[in-house]
Amino acid sequence: MTESKNDRILLIDDTRSIHEDFRKILGENRSTAGDSLKDAKAAFLGKLVSDSPGPELVFDIDSAYQGQEGLELLLTSLNEGRPYALAFVDVRMPPGWDGIQTIKNLWKADPNLQVVICTAYSDYSWSQTIAELGQTDRLLILKKPFDPIEIRQLACALTEKWNAARREYSLLKELRQSEAQARSYAASLQLLNEALTTSQASSERASDMKTEYLVQLSAKVNQNLSTILDRVEGGGHADGLEEIIDSSRHLMSALDKILDLAQLETGSLVLDPGACSIIDITRETVENRRSEAQSKGLELVLNLPGALPDSVECDAARFRQALDILLENSIQHTDSGKVCVELRMEPTADWQRSRLKLQIQDTGPGIPSELEGRLYEPFVSHGPHAGTGLGLTLSRQLARCMGGDVTHENAPGQGSVFTLSMQVGMVSGARLVGG
Repeated sequence: MTESKNDRILLIDDTRSIHEDFRKILGENRSTAGDSLKDAKAAFLGKLVSDSPGPELVFDIDSAYQGQEGLELLLTSLNEGRPYALAFVDVRMPPGWDGIQTIKNLWKADPNLQVVICTAYSDYSWSQTIAELGQTDRLLILKKPFDPIEIRQLACALTEKWNAARREYSLLKELRQSEAQARSYAASLQLLNEALTTSQASSERASDMKTEYLVQLSAKVNQNLSTILDRVEGGGHADGLEEIIDSSRHLMSALDKILDLAQLETGSLVLDPGACSIIDITRETVENRRSEAQSKGLELVLNLPGALPDSVECDAARFRQALDILLENSIQHTDSGKVCVELRMEPTADWQRSRLKLQIQDTGPGIPSELEGRLYEPFVSHGPHAGTGLGLTLSRQLARCMGGDVTHENAPGQGSVFTLSMQVGMVSGARLVGG
């Protein structure tokens, strides 16, 4: 769902010159706001900056000179479906409501309104303001005399905050509205599962294995969908949102792997080689998995022995994907000890190419004998390390597509070592760096 950005601002102040100043800074008559924004950037960056060409952001400003008048404008905007994202409200506005009373009434009508209270006086201390309006992230204080840069920064930040909250609300609303479609899809998937489980084995062994895997994979997908539906039906989406997102991510990850494997099998996967830093990619991938390892009490170690080129030519995205799959697999199946990643480069007969050798060693239980013969074939695993069994299949296929392979050594009860090897092109001018 796409919504237009809301840049509507309500200004409530009993001084007309203030309204003129705000329009110069934020509105259609603004003549110096561009310079002010450049000054803000220069102050932030510590040097002069040159703006790229493009239109300046202009806000839609409505003016009210008393609190009651501001409330009427707010109610009208809500009835028309054109709410304000932000209001600037003066503290002293005799003879009517003061700023605190005005904000109370504005929030009764629209609790989502962001507010900046403008004051040069100490009518209300901050503690008194909080006591009157409550502790909230919808309120900021702007002290007079005003700084044009500060006004513009507040307007940009708070309208964007309002729009971000509206986008999040819309996503949750769409989630609730999609419940019926999700239930229908789950029912259809269940029918597919029943059809698969009752079908007769009438093809070659390879076809039988694929059929069996699809049945198990469908059950796995159905399990994730059921988790999502249970949370949606149970209400309290905020409490269950993390579980919904987690199940959805598992679902999307499995589907992405299936699509990649399908492209590999049909030969339609196109590599995109280019100059990249294998060292940086390996470090980033390891760091992205560090919190997962630490949550299990595992030590995650990266060794870079010997000199390595700072740039090589390969498909960086596919190398990162294959490495991440192997690293995730080792962490998932290791309950204590450590996982060690080691990166080396070995020469080949072709001086323009080298062999990258990346080993991941863990202290897990090793590979069960029943899986040893079909470790790189799709399967659905059960138990504490349950999964869809697509990762190792995909990592080996990706490595072979890049002119390499994935192999392993197994020591039952002591752990496993997976090795990703592949040829990479040497980049002219690349420097050797230490590990």
